[in-house]
Amino acid sequence: AHNVYAQSLVKLQGGEAGASYLQDLVVKYPNNSIYRQYLGDLYKDQEKYPQAQQIYQQLVATSRNSKLAWLGLGQSHYLQKQYDAALKAFLSAATQDPTDPEPIFMAGLVYLDSSRFSLANQQFQRVLKINEYYPRTHYFVGRSALMLGDLQLALSEAELEKKLNPSIADAYILAAEVYNEAKQFSKCAEEYQQAIKLRGQNAMIYVKLARCYRKAGQTEIAASMLNIAASKESGFAEIYKEQGAVYETIGDESAAKEAYRTYLSLSPNALDKNEIQSKIDS
Repeated sequence: AHNVYAQSLVKLQGGEAGASYLQDLVVKYPNNSIYRQYLGDLYKDQEKYPQAQQIYQQLVATSRNSKLAWLGLGQSHYLQKQYDAALKAFLSAATQDPTDPEPIFMAGLVYLDSSRFSLANQQFQRVLKINEYYPRTHYFVGRSALMLGDLQLALSEAELEKKLNPSIADAYILAAEVYNEAKQFSKCAEEYQQAIKLRGQNAMIYVKLARCYRKAGQTEIAASMLNIAASKESGFAEIYKEQGAVYETIGDESAAKEAYRTYLSLSPNALDKNEIQSKIDS
């Protein structure tokens, strides 16, 4: 009830009011760890990760068997991209309750985001052994498999995720990326078309769809997809990079050069800046 009241204060009077209420409870009842847990969760929900981290560290220092505190600490580190500290906390949480897939899943995300793809895949596989229906795990098994170059596993996991969560676009996007790597560009376009039905406001999906159509030799359709992308987010730099590639494919060098220039003006610090500039110069 105290936690619900604190959350109500957040909605009515702002985050500081809710935090102040819980801080008073922590002072009044220092031996009741649940109020510190609520305070840490409140800070984390408000994206005040250093403050949340401090509260969770107090909790694990006094009660090292608190799975929720270890999870909160891991999430606070993870959201600050402090991957080694996050991993330590998630694995500590996992030891508290080996039947709970959440900390193992989170450890998998840490490995994935820090480009340790083999270890990520192993963690997600462990999650499936505990709960084969745990949300989005098949997707992340497939994502890590794709990064490892195992296209067959990545595609099969994408198909499993589609069956479990047919209304989520991520599985279709993953399948499209697999087909792109396999150079099956028509199938790549088909998967992105399905993703658009579920996430139609995302300009990046239209750009990726256009790329598949271009590689499949259907440059007119590719151009039309880029027009749709521009109508949704005209300042999105990737539109003009792909537009330049389309114009280059059909031999319109002047238009290609103009599109590439627009891309660099919108994304002056792009990782491929030198490559695109070389295209313009040539």
